[in-house]
Amino acid sequence: MRFKGFVLPFFLLFSLFAMPFSAHAGIISDVETITNDPAGKEIKTIRKYFYDGKNIRYEEETKEGKVIEILNYDTKKKYVVYDALKVYILQDLTKEEDMIKDALKMEDTVDENKKTKDAKKDQSGKKPVKTVEKKKIGEEDYEGYKCAIYEIKITMVGRVTHSTVWVAKELNDLIVKSENISYLGIKTSIAYKNIRKADIEQPLFLPPKDYKSMSPY
Repeated sequence: MRFKGFVLPFFLLFSLFAMPFSAHAGIISDVETITNDPAGKEIKTIRKYFYDGKNIRYEEETKEGKVIEILNYDTKKKYVVYDALKVYILQDLTKEEDMIKDALKMEDTVDENKKTKDAKKDQSGKKPVKTVEKKKIGEEDYEGYKCAIYEIKITMVGRVTHSTVWVAKELNDLIVKSENISYLGIKTSIAYKNIRKADIEQPLFLPPKDYKSMSPY
């Protein structure tokens, strides 16, 4: 059976922006993702989102059955679970997922040409591999939560990604909405809906013990 692709880079990038809550206390939400490729084709997905203050779980109903994606920061592993087949794919988490998180911690960029600490030139005078620019552009209520709105520009090896993010302070700086344009011109909008706080048990962030692990290669 052919597995449905489940990697949405922006979705991964914009789901990791909260400091820990108390033990087992977290968030449950619906997440709507709309992706438009440069040709204008639209792809829409709706997934369930579970967050315990550190680890993340997504659930999506597909024609092949439920697909579950788990980002476990205790084991430093990503699990993609195909529920109908009782199997899962195990992968290492990547540092890519921390880029926007790090950008939100930095001070706002005043000068467009200002380089951040992680974008240093080497002694040869070469341009930095990565530059990050961040600017607060306003505030807005979203889903009953007051949000600060930021524009973030990340340049890596000449490739530029633009993002506008809505950050809910009451939810420990979780990004509840984002609009993104990749260096390939792919537009992705992510919106959290029906957000509610809840106690979440740790077994939710591991695949069932009787499911078989499969190599992604």
